[in-house]
Amino acid sequence: MARDIHGFHHTGILTRDLDGLEHRYTGFGFTLSPRSRHLLSVRPGEPPVPGCTAKRTVSAPCEPAPST
Repeated sequence: MARDIHGFHHTGILTRDLDGLEHRYTGFGFTLSPRSRHLLSVRPGEPPVPGCTAKRTVSAPCEPAPST
């Protein structure tokens, strides 16, 4: 049985150019959180250090609620 999709919770997008992707999404009107670099430990028990990956959260522009 097919069901309509009414939204989604989250998804991931991989890129080699986070700066370019950020520029594109802000150009579409999305709001982005500050960049957050992932912290990784080189060996178990060692303190984490900034890794080579990062993330940002994207907030979609909200549509006004339908009037009743």
